[in-house]
This record gives sequence, structure tokens and C-alpha cells, in this order.
Amino acid sequence: MNLELVIRYLGFGERCSNCGRVRETTRYTIRQGDDLLQQFLLCDACQDKGYVIKFTMRSKHAMTKKVRQR
Repeated sequence: MNLELVIRYLGFGERCSNCGRVRETTRYTIRQGDDLLQQFLLCDACQDKGYVIKFTMRSKHAMTKKVRQR
């Protein structure tokens, strides 16, 4: 399973996921192929403080033998 971390500076106008203020923000996105798994917005002030972003990985459950036989 390959995952991608996409980082994009958005500029002013988005709300920070940490402090909740509208400031200059950077978007951190985890994706698998074209599927968006999680997204986090972090303002410049929180980044300067060394904030650690915690992403929660969710895995898809394997199909059961009964489902595969259909």
C-alpha cells in the first residue's frame, strides 16, 4: 500500500485545524492513489511552534471467505 503526503501552501483565508484561527495556512493531505484519506490545515504560527501532526490510518477490512465466494 503506497501512501502520499501532499503539502500545499494555501495563503491567508483558511482556518487552522489546531488553533482555529483564520491565518496563512498550509494543507497536509494523506492520500492513497486518488482517494483522500485525511487532511489537516496548519497555520504558520502553529508550524513555527513545532506542532506535530498526527494522522490516523484506517485500513480497509479484508473480505470474509463467505463474501468472496459470491
